[in-house]
Amino acid sequence: MRRLTREYSFLLILIVLIREISLPYFMGFFSANSKIQLLSELGSNKFPFHQAFDRWEFIDGILFMLGAYYIYLWAQRQAASRYAKPLALLVALYGLGDCLLTSIFVYSGSTFANWHSFLHSIASVLGYLGLYLANLLIAKIKHDNRFLVVVIGVSQLLSLGLNLLMESPLVTKASTVGLLQCVALDLMYLPLLILACLELHHKLALIRVRN
Repeated sequence: MRRLTREYSFLLILIVLIREISLPYFMGFFSANSKIQLLSELGSNKFPFHQAFDRWEFIDGILFMLGAYYIYLWAQRQAASRYAKPLALLVALYGLGDCLLTSIFVYSGSTFANWHSFLHSIASVLGYLGLYLANLLIAKIKHDNRFLVVVIGVSQLLSLGLNLLMESPLVTKASTVGLLQCVALDLMYLPLLILACLELHHKLALIRVRN
């Protein structure tokens, strides 16, 4: 059982990333009748499936925090032990801030609408910052893989740019803001998604060789 867990540890990371990427589709975020501007609003009482959304994000927060341990082990194996603990803590911070805490503190459509909206926004920002920094550390650890470093750099710059654009007065349509947020999030997840796929491919190749 321990060997199985070790071999497929990055499967947990892949599962939680797929859950996060697919969440808007399962919650009807892009439906024709939806007038919700931000994903966070799916957790408000005005949305019929708000309890399902909150449970979904709570579970994903736990999965991210559990996955941080395997990220730590991965960094140790990469001869980057000094980055292992900060990297794991940053991934866990994302799970805690942008998933678990945001499922507890309901967002009511505006950061300063009430105390729980404010805490929701602060937790989300800290979570975002944690994952962006984690992605930069992954690029640092994998500095010998130029292609991966370029992909990480470009994807994170695009993600930041889209986040700034959706907050600007240039974009006012709710559906456009929502689309920009989803694309920005997917780009933010991209480095971990690539890493999980590479690690799983490597592990499966080793298993085939052993057998």
